[in-house]
Amino acid sequence: MTHKIEVPSKASVPSLAVQSLPWEKKFCQLGFKTYCLSAAAVALFGSLILIGFFLLWNSTFSVFPSMAMFPEQPTIATIFGNLVFAPIVETALMIALLEFLVRVRLSKLASVGLSALLWGFLHGTLAPMRFAGSIWSFFVFGYSYFLWSRQDRKSGFWAASLSHTIVNTVPTLVVFLEYYVFQNKL
Repeated sequence: MTHKIEVPSKASVPSLAVQSLPWEKKFCQLGFKTYCLSAAAVALFGSLILIGFFLLWNSTFSVFPSMAMFPEQPTIATIFGNLVFAPIVETALMIALLEFLVRVRLSKLASVGLSALLWGFLHGTLAPMRFAGSIWSFFVFGYSYFLWSRQDRKSGFWAASLSHTIVNTVPTLVVFLEYYVFQNKL
């Protein structure tokens, strides 16, 4: 008696169209622009909550002496980097990682979670507080990619990238205002 070993084909890789959660259809019915704004709000508020817990934990245990989120003076280059370059490049790299992880048979949820942790660690090398804020945001960006790439990959890319840009706008604006307006360095 011989046993036939089946090699999974590319078609058997979990497809986004097959996996669907009950609320996902409602998310897509919001429309693309409304979804991106909503995803950015969820990412931003979730990140702020995690940053709050991180600050509370750090104030209790004093693990990180410096908690500066943006240690440098904001310039046009940093604003461009935060609002244009980083969202596009980081989203492209995130998508490549997510697609690779799914191809090696990780579930989409595990892929998004692992990717979010990696991006959190990478952002945490710049400033420890960015670790806490980045994890949740990148989880939302990864989820957005998978949700909207059901239509086409371009929609998935832009759903993640535009949400990322909106999220980056808030801290960039805060740092810009704090440095140039509140410190009167104009």
